[in-house]
Amino acid sequence: PELVTQLVAAGASPNKRDHKGCTALAYAMEDDRDNMLKLLLKQGADLDTCLPGGITLLMLAARLDCLDCMALLLKRGANPQQTDQWGRTALMHAAEECSSDKAIKRLLKNGCSLTAADVRGWTALHYAGMSDDEEVIKRLCQRGADLDARDHEGASALMVAAEFNSETAAERLCKLGADLDLQNDCGKTAAMIACEFDDEDLALHLLEAGCDVNLCDEVGNDLRTIAEEYECKDVLDFLH
Repeated sequence: PELVTQLVAAGASPNKRDHKGCTALAYAMEDDRDNMLKLLLKQGADLDTCLPGGITLLMLAARLDCLDCMALLLKRGANPQQTDQWGRTALMHAAEECSSDKAIKRLLKNGCSLTAADVRGWTALHYAGMSDDEEVIKRLCQRGADLDARDHEGASALMVAAEFNSETAAERLCKLGADLDLQNDCGKTAAMIACEFDDEDLALHLLEAGCDVNLCDEVGNDLRTIAEEYECKDVLDFLH
């Protein structure tokens, strides 16, 4: 801290960026040093500075699960609804990186929206489905997240989980009541997507949970046809 004070007094700018576009605040965040964060802010560091991609300091703190830094930034007026260039909020970043329950709770408490969607139409729940974090899914749903919210291609969080082989997340979404038979803009269901992305265990789980096997995609393929195409033997055995 003393060296930082001396450098600023000597004319060093706390807002100077390095070759990656990062300021001293970003490095303080990476080390979860809220005392250094306080000092840099006191020395004139810009709270609203953005990293490449429009990533805010709050988003970075959420990704890194820096609870003390998050608390300080929110107290100083950081906007939890601000988005990066892809339309992601701090809550989406936290969900993507499987941040702690405390981080998710703090962001929600400070006004992060559960319904906000990025440029693809993904909500925080879609990101939790991708990252396979059932605790984040549970927390988001407890606070009222829409289990069946669709992105711009008609995909729900369950479909995203199926695409990324996130079985734990998918099973939690099923238990919470996600619609197993939703179809995306191509007519695919979560079970079809699971077969296409080589996740027979998840496809079997969805079958055992009662998904409709007679639905067809936009070209007329039902689950059996897709299972045959992708050689999903266990799924075919179940269907027979």
